[in-house]
Amino acid sequence: MRQFSNEKTVPRPCLWRGGCRRVFESSLLPRHFGRVGFAFADVHRAPIMTAAFCVSFLAWCCMLLSGLALTESDALVRSFAWAVGNAESPARTITATRFVGVSHRILVVSVAPSFAVSPNASLYSSVAWTDEEACSHEMESTCEQCALAAGSVTKLAIASILTQMVQMATDLQRTTPYGDMNCQKLMGVITGFYGLISGLKSLHYFSSGCWRSQPTTFTWEAAPELGAFEFEARWGPGLGLMWLATLLKAVDIVCHLIVPTPRRKRETGADDRGWSLPEYCAAGATGGATRFGYYVRQHE
Repeated sequence: MRQFSNEKTVPRPCLWRGGCRRVFESSLLPRHFGRVGFAFADVHRAPIMTAAFCVSFLAWCCMLLSGLALTESDALVRSFAWAVGNAESPARTITATRFVGVSHRILVVSVAPSFAVSPNASLYSSVAWTDEEACSHEMESTCEQCALAAGSVTKLAIASILTQMVQMATDLQRTTPYGDMNCQKLMGVITGFYGLISGLKSLHYFSSGCWRSQPTTFTWEAAPELGAFEFEARWGPGLGLMWLATLLKAVDIVCHLIVPTPRRKRETGADDRGWSLPEYCAAGATGGATRFGYYVRQHE
C-alpha cells in the first residue's frame, strides 16, 4: 500500500506546487467533498479501499474480455459474443446459431447426418456490417443499424476500459492516510461515474441499435421447404461481462464515497501553503522518515 500511496513513489508533479494544491486539493469544493463519509470507514480505510481495488480490477478484466467482441476475429466473437441466437427446424434436423459482435455477425448451421442437403450448402457465414455485398437484400437494414451503433459502442467501451485504469490507481492511492487526498477522492468518484455512464451507454447503443435489429426468423436456402423457424435470442458472454463490469463500477464509487479523507487535510482552516509535499501528505498520518529525505513532523 505504501508503494502506491506516494510514500515510496514520486507524487504527481502538479501537487509539488503550493498554488496547484490550493486549487485542486485545498479549495472549498475538494475539502467539503473530502468530509463526505463515515467515521468507521475512516478507521478501516485500508481494507475498504483495497477491496475497492479488487472490485475495480475484476471489472477491468471483465471489460477487457468483453472488448474482445469488438475485434473482427471470428474465433473471439464466437467466444465473447454480445448476443447469441439459436433456431432449429421442427424435427431438429437443422440447427442455426447466430453470434453477434460489435463489428460483425457469424452464422453457423448444423445439419443432422440423416438429413440430405445440397453439397453446395453453406454451413458457415461471417458478415461484417460494412460489407456492402454481404449486407444486400434482407441484411441491409440490419447492417446499416449495426454499423451506426458500432462506432459509438466501440468508443464508449474503450473509454470505460481506460477510465478503469485511472480508477484502480486512485483506489490504491487512497489505501493509506499518507497517500489519501481530497483531489483523489473527487477524481475517484468522477472517473467512476464517467466509466459507469460510458458502460451503460455502450450497452444501450448495442441493444437498441444492433441486437434488436437482428432477424427473428431463419430460412435456410439449401432447404427452403422447411420454411422459417424462430430465433431464440439471449445475452452473449460479452454482454454479460460488460453488465457485470458496469455494476462493479457502482460498488467502487460507493467505496470512495463512504471513506472520508484524513481530518487534517479536509479542515477548513488548514493552511498548507508553507508545507512541502511530503509534509502535506504526512498531515494525515504519523510523521516519519520518507524517501524524499525529509523528517516529517507529526500532526494530530
